[in-house]
Amino acid sequence: MPTSARSSTPHSWPYTSNDEIAQVVPIHNLLPALLSGVAGMVDVIGFLSLGLFTAHVTGNLVVIAALLVRGGPPNAAQILAVPVFMAAVAAVWLIAKASGRRGHALARLLLLVHFLLLACVLVFSVISDPAVNPHGLMAGIAAMIAVSAMAWPVCALASSRTGRAFDGRDDRQLDQQECCRC
Repeated sequence: MPTSARSSTPHSWPYTSNDEIAQVVPIHNLLPALLSGVAGMVDVIGFLSLGLFTAHVTGNLVVIAALLVRGGPPNAAQILAVPVFMAAVAAVWLIAKASGRRGHALARLLLLVHFLLLACVLVFSVISDPAVNPHGLMAGIAAMIAVSAMAWPVCALASSRTGRAFDGRDDRQLDQQECCRC
C-alpha cells in the first residue's frame, strides 16, 4: 500500500503552511519588526556615543528644547539632524522616482542603500572613533551619515507593504501618506 507523501510533522519557521508544499513567509511581513529593531539599535548607539537621536529626529527637537530651556547651547549635530533628515527623505524620493521601480523591487533598492549607509557609518566610526569627542567634527559627520541612513527604511517599508509607493501619482503629493512620515 503506498504511503502518503504528506508529512505529519509541522513545518518550522519561516514556513506557514501544513500543505505538501511549504510556503515561506513573505519578507514584507517581517520588515516592520526587522526595521524597528535596526532603528532602535542605531538610535541607542547614536544617542549613547554621539549624544543625538539618529532614527527619531523628533527626539532631537525635544533635547534641543530642553537644552534651550535650561540655558545651555544645543549641539550643532542635533540642529543639523533635522534638515539633513529632510534632505535624505528628498533624496530617497528622487532616487525612487529615477529608478522607475515599484513595490518589492523598489524596497530592495532602498534597503540596499540603507545597508550601505549603515556600513559607511560603521567603517567611518571604526576608523575615526567619533565617540572620543562627541561634539567634534568626526562625530558630526558620523551622526549625519547615520541620520541620512535612517530616512531610507521608512520608504522601503511603505514600498514593500503597499507595493505602490512612488507609483507615478501626482508628483506634488510626494507620497507623503505612504513614504515620508517623519
